[in-house]
Amino acid sequence: MKVTWSSEAEDALLDLVIRRNSLSAGSGERLSERIRERANELEQFPRLGRVVPEIGLLIIRELIEPPYRIIYEVFPDRVEIVTIRHSAELLAREDD
Repeated sequence: MKVTWSSEAEDALLDLVIRRNSLSAGSGERLSERIRERANELEQFPRLGRVVPEIGLLIIRELIEPPYRIIYEVFPDRVEIVTIRHSAELLAREDD
């Protein structure tokens, strides 16, 4: 199954890279590589992650690459990475 990235997810990852690199040169790229490798596991196992607890829908799932959450949605033909968040950060439901 194909893994795609939303523009929000790409932007979130870029922000993480910039922040991490400002603390330690190269650490942002290493983090980005780990997150992308983890997300690529979804090609073979699209339901690998758990259901996002705050949302409770079977198609909205997450993988953990400590300390970050890779939030994704499962479609019939692809998996889309929706966003990357720190694990301490809760998601708000759109109907809240």
